[in-house]
Amino acid sequence: MSDITYQYRDGVLVAERTEPVPAADQPKWWLATAEFVASIKTVPFFRPSDPPDPAWRTFDTRAAAGAATRAAAREAAVDAAMDAAVDAAWDAARAAAREAAMDATRDATWDAAMDATWDAANAAWDAARAAARAAARAATVATANAAARDAAGDAGLLARIILTADLAVDERHRVHARARWDVWERGYGLLCDVGGVLYVYRRP
Repeated sequence: MSDITYQYRDGVLVAERTEPVPAADQPKWWLATAEFVASIKTVPFFRPSDPPDPAWRTFDTRAAAGAATRAAAREAAVDAAMDAAVDAAWDAARAAAREAAMDATRDATWDAAMDATWDAANAAWDAARAAARAAARAATVATANAAARDAAGDAGLLARIILTADLAVDERHRVHARARWDVWERGYGLLCDVGGVLYVYRRP
């Protein structure tokens, strides 16, 4: 049923007809995304009720997970380099490194370091100690903020995956995004993954 309204515009009587537009059905991918976004507020962040997945590498804190992640990444990089290098190139690199190390040792200014005054050393110690205390005070807030960024990133990733439900996205990407968010839903934090292994922590 349409409605007709009349009004004067510049001295002319104008009739306008309006008709109701039927509500359009929202696509499933949009409804699913909205449902996911609404569910985020129910996530028990850092309140795990179940033990961690055995497939995860789990640590007590985000800092510990970060240290392990860096070590794993370095090890993976070294392994890749070792596999890629031929024996002759590796021998040449080691020889060059040994020669450079010997030169650096000879050229090091040990005498200058030994001549540094105790006053300067004490001043450096005091400054480092003060910086460490300030860093410790800020660590809780900074780490919590980092954890929030981690969670937001993984939530955004999964939201984008859900939005592309009717597109040809490789299923392994969908599985990966869901696996990352599953860590948060189970009350743990996710730092990153290395070689497909999720590095998880219990508290910021």
